[in-house]
Amino acid sequence: YRSSGAEAEAVTTLRAGPRAMVEWLPQESILFDGACASISLRVDLARDARFFGWDIVCLGRTASNERFTRGHLRQSLDLFRDRTLLYCERAAMDGGTRALQSGAILSGGPVFGTLAMAGATMSDEVLAACRAADCPGGEGAITRLPEVAVARYRGDSASAARTYFANL
Repeated sequence: YRSSGAEAEAVTTLRAGPRAMVEWLPQESILFDGACASISLRVDLARDARFFGWDIVCLGRTASNERFTRGHLRQSLDLFRDRTLLYCERAAMDGGTRALQSGAILSGGPVFGTLAMAGATMSDEVLAACRAADCPGGEGAITRLPEVAVARYRGDSASAARTYFANL
């Protein structure tokens, strides 16, 4: 994404009917330095539908050593089952801020991603295997909630994020 001052906006809504399986595996979003962007994903699932999807963001064009020193990203994910909210998250990233260097946020890495899975029960054994999965090129973690499992990546490589999520 690049913008000349106006906010670029990407809004995606996915709906899955009964017994459907939706996989949402887009290429990473690359925010050019100075971009002002809003990315939102809404997933509406029927009672017995399943979802497996990720969203990966690269702050700056890292192959040309560009960093995200100005601009902003506002990102949201809302996951519903039968019109009941199962999971939501919000992210606000401002280019060039010290927060992006913080170990609590991105720890200086320009790439982050979220993988969400809903509709299938994750056993303790699968959760343990996911937590033991190697995450070269970054850091990964997974959390199992009552109806959703969420994995995260932060690091230096969109390719590494895709590989980590695919391995999960």
